[in-house]
Amino acid sequence: MTALLAPIVFAGLLAALALADFSTFRLPDALTLPLLLVAAVAGPADPDSRVFGILLATGLLAGVAAAFRRLRGADGLGFGDVKLAAGCGAWIGVAGVGPMVLLASLSALAFAAAGKIWAPSQRPRADGAIPDGAVAFGPHIAMATMSVAVAQAVEWL
Repeated sequence: MTALLAPIVFAGLLAALALADFSTFRLPDALTLPLLLVAAVAGPADPDSRVFGILLATGLLAGVAAAFRRLRGADGLGFGDVKLAAGCGAWIGVAGVGPMVLLASLSALAFAAAGKIWAPSQRPRADGAIPDGAVAFGPHIAMATMSVAVAQAVEWL
């Protein structure tokens, strides 16, 4: 891919994933897998950092998902979020994963807190069920990834 095409494709897939998750609480493989492929092959991070970014992001989110399930007895994070984080980890590299996860988590917490204050109507999932206070994490991962990528591009990180 050309130097300009890869970021455009990555950003487009990221935006589509954020919108899909926000509206349906689902991150389709038809978008997460191409995102991972584009990031792994053409991401701006060096190849070793891409691989370790994938591993770290996947491990962190899979660990959080497993811990939540064990502690609460229900899923709090889907595998689509883990796959999305893997692609994002490849794009921003291992050094960007920590800031990305922190920023995404803080953003999601702020969004959930705002929801408690203003209590918007719940959006139903495709199966019609949605837990009270549920927050789609994909849009927060997407926003955090783009923020970290921009910070890296201007050498703030």
